[in-house]
Amino acid sequence: MNRYGKASSNIDILPVITDNAALLQNKEAFRNTYGNQEGFNMCQALDELMADKMNEGILIGKREGKHEGILLEKQNSEAKIRTIISNMLAGGISCENICRFLECDPSLVEQVQAGIQ
Repeated sequence: MNRYGKASSNIDILPVITDNAALLQNKEAFRNTYGNQEGFNMCQALDELMADKMNEGILIGKREGKHEGILLEKQNSEAKIRTIISNMLAGGISCENICRFLECDPSLVEQVQAGIQ
């Protein structure tokens, strides 16, 4: 019983017991969806909260994975360009022509050249 003499429902007790802000914020949404159905219980509320958090985690993981993939792709591209520059230098192509062909900055060619020597 609560202080008003009414029995509290699981939907009211669970957020307090778990000290969970998401449940407190979603309490009315749960109530609107399930009302006072007998089938609604703490386990159902926790299952839904866990499913929401799992979906949120999946989305975060996908974003992080995509970001890491982009970084890795960029690193691989830079490594390939450095290899091409190195091969072109070994073939006797001038820094000026390498920059013209690859549309790169001469400082990059100089860095690669310094690494070769």
